[in-house]
Amino acid sequence: MKKALDIRRKQLWYRSTHTGVKDTEIILSQFAKQYLESLEESDLDQYEHLLNIEHNLLYKLITNKKIPDEEIDNSVLQILRILHQKS
Repeated sequence: MKKALDIRRKQLWYRSTHTGVKDTEIILSQFAKQYLESLEESDLDQYEHLLNIEHNLLYKLITNKKIPDEEIDNSVLQILRILHQKS
């Protein structure tokens, strides 16, 4: 089980740092560096769900330029928003 989580974290790390949208990559890579190793599986699910969103839309959600739907307004998105505000 631990090996599967390690592989998943590596995949999420890669996706965080290769979005094709530089501003999004900066925020996501900062999040991944600080939090990815300590996230529980349910949080990894939330993060992966966010990474599946089109990246320009995700950037708008993180920067509060768009209000998120209930299904994607989760604790990981809140952390991403805080990281953006601090940068």
